[in-house]
Amino acid sequence: MKCGLKEAEKVELLLQHTSVAAVSHFELCQSCRNASLSQVALWKSLDAWSVPEVSSGFNRTLYAKIDAASAQPWYERLAAVIRPAFAQPSIALGLAGIVLATGFLLDHQSTAVFTAASTRSHAALQGAPAVPVSGVEAEQVEKTLDDLEMLRQFDPASEEKENASKSM
Repeated sequence: MKCGLKEAEKVELLLQHTSVAAVSHFELCQSCRNASLSQVALWKSLDAWSVPEVSSGFNRTLYAKIDAASAQPWYERLAAVIRPAFAQPSIALGLAGIVLATGFLLDHQSTAVFTAASTRSHAALQGAPAVPVSGVEAEQVEKTLDDLEMLRQFDPASEEKENASKSM
């Protein structure tokens, strides 16, 4: 028979395993009966278990260990916690891989292909050494040059300076 009770109802039923409703349900449902029998066996074994006595020096030893641990500086306590993690080869290898990947990515930054505008400006420099420029940097330079050109159009003094430099 498939039990229609929800888990919370089963737990409640197991706790009341001596009630009339529980006994009648256990007669019909094999899985609940087995759970009830195993629960009763567990309770009996816990009742039969004798707890060992705590030694007379337990508190003294415990407080001595607590005092010794609190006397250490914070960095030594942190190192004691972290040290077992590095003893695992997988963690050490993972960290080494992360360090290598980070170094590789920092060393091999991507370089963008020159756009037509940057090629013209590069041709104007002809004698200068080639410097890799990322796409973002090229766009920022182009936008800055456009902004400067726009500001020159609004500044009459800059036009006079340009005309004077051309006439010389």
